[in-house]
Amino acid sequence: MYRVAPSPGFWTSVPIIPEWADSAPPATTVWVAAAAAVPAMIAKLRDNLGVDVPVMVPPETHTPLANFHFDLDLPVYPETGVEPGLVVTANEIKMGLIRLEMTPSYSVVKLCYEKPTHGMDSDWGIPYGTALWVDGVEAPMAGYSLVNDADYGLKHPDNTDSMEGWGRCVKLDFAVGHHGQNTPVNVRLEVPALEKSWPEVVPDDQVAKANQVLAEQGIQVSFEWGQGDGGGWSGVKVLQKPEGMSDLQVVNRFYEVLGYSHTGPWEFELSIQP
Repeated sequence: MYRVAPSPGFWTSVPIIPEWADSAPPATTVWVAAAAAVPAMIAKLRDNLGVDVPVMVPPETHTPLANFHFDLDLPVYPETGVEPGLVVTANEIKMGLIRLEMTPSYSVVKLCYEKPTHGMDSDWGIPYGTALWVDGVEAPMAGYSLVNDADYGLKHPDNTDSMEGWGRCVKLDFAVGHHGQNTPVNVRLEVPALEKSWPEVVPDDQVAKANQVLAEQGIQVSFEWGQGDGGGWSGVKVLQKPEGMSDLQVVNRFYEVLGYSHTGPWEFELSIQP
């Protein structure tokens, strides 16, 4: 009898290992199509989930050496969707929580907001310091996708919401949900800032102007860059900062002075019945 020891991927080279052995010689290596990466292998998804895993021996890639089928009996939880219509204004910028979709383990948030500036260089996005709390359990932002943008004339084909009054709409993903509870859960979303894409290199004159402003707060930085065998690198070096301030806070303040960050925060709180 043998067991298959696969790892994630599309086609994965794995050993077939006799159950009495700790390892297998190279000659027994085969290819397994990892089911998690191949949606076509999902046989059905209603009340049950079936997964088929064919095993190939190179160089043959059409006729499986063996086929493994796994029946998984899993409950399917429908998502809970709400449109709270919450609007918060911070630092003269309005942001709205348009929709929240939640399952026991995952949440998707749709936000729309005004942009601090407009034009083709106004790519104002949500930073990865954004977090969602569900009954006190915190999850950082795990994904970001653009839905609409008025400056760029972008509109997602599946979106029918009006963009009137908003500069951009996005969807954010969080790996936290209502935990399968049947009682209301408390949800809090915090967006610390809006950010434009940072430049790879900041010119010396802009660094000097930023330092003039930052000096009043006891901050001094330099911008360094270089090249190596693996490519180029660049970044902010903190030379002076007030006690209690982190390097990340200094870097964020530097880009804020340069106009690449617009500080909030925008905070939303609501209760959801799963």
